[in-house]
Amino acid sequence: MRGVGEVMQNGRQRPGPDLSVVIPTHRQAHCLEPVLESLARQTLPEEAFEVVVVEDPSEVSYEAAAERALELGFRFETLPGRAGRSATRNHAVNLAHGNVLLFLDGDCYAEPGLLESHWRFHKDAPGPRAALGSRLEITSLGFAGRLMRGEAISAEERGRHCFDMRFPAGLPAEAVRLAMETPWLYAYTNVSVPRALVTSVGGFDEQFGLQWGLEDIDLFYRVYVRMGRLPDAFVYDESMVAYHLPHYRNRGSEIGQFLGNEPYFRRKHAHFEVEPSVDLPDISAYQIRLYRQRVAQFTASGAGRTDESTWRRVEELLSTWPTPRVLYAGLGTADLPLPSGTITVDHGAPPSRSNEHVLGLSTGYPERAFDLVINVDLWRLLHWQDFCAHVSEALRIADELLLIRTAQPGDRRIEIDGDPAADDRDLEYFLRALRSHVSVITDRSETGALLIRCR
Repeated sequence: MRGVGEVMQNGRQRPGPDLSVVIPTHRQAHCLEPVLESLARQTLPEEAFEVVVVEDPSEVSYEAAAERALELGFRFETLPGRAGRSATRNHAVNLAHGNVLLFLDGDCYAEPGLLESHWRFHKDAPGPRAALGSRLEITSLGFAGRLMRGEAISAEERGRHCFDMRFPAGLPAEAVRLAMETPWLYAYTNVSVPRALVTSVGGFDEQFGLQWGLEDIDLFYRVYVRMGRLPDAFVYDESMVAYHLPHYRNRGSEIGQFLGNEPYFRRKHAHFEVEPSVDLPDISAYQIRLYRQRVAQFTASGAGRTDESTWRRVEELLSTWPTPRVLYAGLGTADLPLPSGTITVDHGAPPSRSNEHVLGLSTGYPERAFDLVINVDLWRLLHWQDFCAHVSEALRIADELLLIRTAQPGDRRIEIDGDPAADDRDLEYFLRALRSHVSVITDRSETGALLIRCR
């Protein structure tokens, strides 16, 4: 096996950031063999890295690929039974020795300088950071064949026959910088990160089981949060190139499995950063950045708090259930006599199992988990499409939704960007739009707060 730990320089040894290339594989032996060859042709000295491949078994034979891995000095193991992507990766991590882990898929063909680029990034990084390289999709089988035969490929040819679906060629640097504010949306392969960060968050979540999708995004979201959501926690470098080799994919099956994993993913994290779909990362990244700003504005505005008069109306509604199950979104929840077991959404208080920092677009709760969802002003932050999603989600997980718009005397009007019902002049159209799909009853508290009951 290739050694790890020291790199020769001027005849002397110096410590390196010990790089382990971690590769899970399943039913892709035809891709894995050229991938291994690409890793044997790296500019990084072989003493500086190791390659660990773990097969999640299937009916496809890996005998030739395993033999080639051993000939090249790489480690190859097969799990005793089908375990899924998370368990396969965790096993490979446990076998690896490096202080830095580079996650590649078994269909990612490495350019000669890939490992050296990742190695140097971590050597020069100011602290624990993650490096995200490009993954180029290949549009031509002829190009793929030439690549795998080791033939010279010009930049012009690469530009004609490849594209990066995450960061297209010519994308402005500012767009990439903004994308890296939500890096987990893009971090599904060709990502290197200090081993200590991976182990500190518990590795890949094996609860995803045999389903395809989201286990990698889940890991790197947890890594990002562990790094304190630093704006430079993840750095994208387009010169770190891996090619995504063509292989057969059943996209319908993959999408079905991906969608099956989404409720677990969202329920696990209960934060508005994971509510938008990751299928369209650019749109999701924009939504997340927007709502980060609006939530900060909301918590500083004085909105979201229920006065005594309005709370009496809420209590009247709560009394219609013997033991109401409530999801309550608003600020100042610690000062309210909420029913026992209430799940709060209070962005002004620390997140916990009973206080979530969501917006209510896609909660991951099962149907009818609650009797009532109450939303005090938080709904006013939402784009119209997201507001509609919130109403639909609330009426999926509860029998009734109560929207409250707190009273706003003219001299203390709360300005909330994006408010779908800024003042009473907007309400007629707003309520007509709601009534076209749900039963709506409106009421006023003595202090002028508007209560909108939706069923």
